[in-house]
Amino acid sequence: MMTRKEENTFERELTLIYEANKKHLVELMFFDSEIKFLKILLTKYFALQTATIQINKIQLIGDKLSQINLIRKNINTDALTHQGNLEAQFKGLTQHHTYFYTLESKRITIEVHDLEHQYRKVKSEIFQLSKVILSERNLKSNN
Repeated sequence: MMTRKEENTFERELTLIYEANKKHLVELMFFDSEIKFLKILLTKYFALQTATIQINKIQLIGDKLSQINLIRKNINTDALTHQGNLEAQFKGLTQHHTYFYTLESKRITIEVHDLEHQYRKVKSEIFQLSKVILSERNLKSNN
């Protein structure tokens, strides 16, 4: 049986983990919106504006975005499950130790950071591609 001080510490730790998990869920929703936007940008804008040489690159970037989105969905499922476990703990329906929630939270945090890194790399590739497209367009308009 826990003392009152231990219970308060336990609840504070769980609350911090719960808030961090909510933040991750918001980040994952943001990634979902961004991925959809970038896919539309690639298919509707870049594909129409480029020479055939760049089409393969656009398709590769689109595939990477699809992979990132699949990873995002898996992390989102894990984060929602984690959120449910935390809520069950708050309601007294489960009796896990704080370490269980801390480890799960750290794992999700690492996965979200990795996802963010992959996403930034793809955005950088899109930026580089847009520079090439703009320079091609400028060359065509100057000729």
